[in-house]
Amino acid sequence: LRDIVSAGTVAWTFRGADLAALPHLHGERLEAALAGDETVRLRDTYTPVDEVDVDTVAIPVEQSEAAILAISAADDLMWDSPTLSAVAIDRLERHGHHRARRHVTLDAGHAIAGPPRQPMPTRFPGPGVTFESGGDQRRNAAAQREAWRLTIDWFDENLT
Repeated sequence: LRDIVSAGTVAWTFRGADLAALPHLHGERLEAALAGDETVRLRDTYTPVDEVDVDTVAIPVEQSEAAILAISAADDLMWDSPTLSAVAIDRLERHGHHRARRHVTLDAGHAIAGPPRQPMPTRFPGPGVTFESGGDQRRNAAAQREAWRLTIDWFDENLT
């Protein structure tokens, strides 16, 4: 994981090119986790949003013509989904995005993907570490169901 974080790799690409992303930090918490003393909260390895020029690290969502539903998890320990989703919605609003947009934050951890995915554990193996994704099994399962319902409703309202 140290090599991945050091390399500055990103999770999202478009047409083979890396999309902008928050840079990773190396901190005591990450080093302790890498030493095997604790789980890794990947969220702690990213530079906080208020410490960067957001325009240099934000995905240009305002270029999209789509209706956008952002679903965040309040206890997401993999990345700061509530803050970063709010940044995306703010960019849409500032640029006069004309399609529907909505940001919903659910009381859960990171693992709330929709069907057919089963709720995943709040801790799971990563590259030489154990990740902690936040929430608990009950809240994450409830949020997974709610996120799927919100998604289906969004499609019903916005696909024509």
